[in-house]
Amino acid sequence: MPQMESSYGHGLLSVNSRTSLRCRPKSRNAVATSLELTLRGAKDTVVTNASTASVEAHNAYLQGHFYFVRRNLDDYRKAVGFFDRAIRIDPDYALAYAERSEAWTFIGDLALGEKGRLGCGET
Repeated sequence: MPQMESSYGHGLLSVNSRTSLRCRPKSRNAVATSLELTLRGAKDTVVTNASTASVEAHNAYLQGHFYFVRRNLDDYRKAVGFFDRAIRIDPDYALAYAERSEAWTFIGDLALGEKGRLGCGET
């Protein structure tokens, strides 16, 4: 069974004939920690709190969320404006960024659907 070598020269992982990975019991935590750091980056860049301490930013987010849940193209556009306002007030407001990106996704999907219904989407 082939093994992947670690930087210390110890076989930590083995690959079986079904191409799945198996770790030696003592190395599972080391591999998990290494993968977490590789995938998530340095620990100081991990978002620990998605909310904000700013009442004004949170109110802008709530207004955006009100329009977001109405689920139509015009209201998604209004929601993006409110999420943008929340982000301008608190640039670290992760929840506003997340919901704004979801709103833009729906705007793109609905705009493409509208073009198709109007016959404008032909290339």
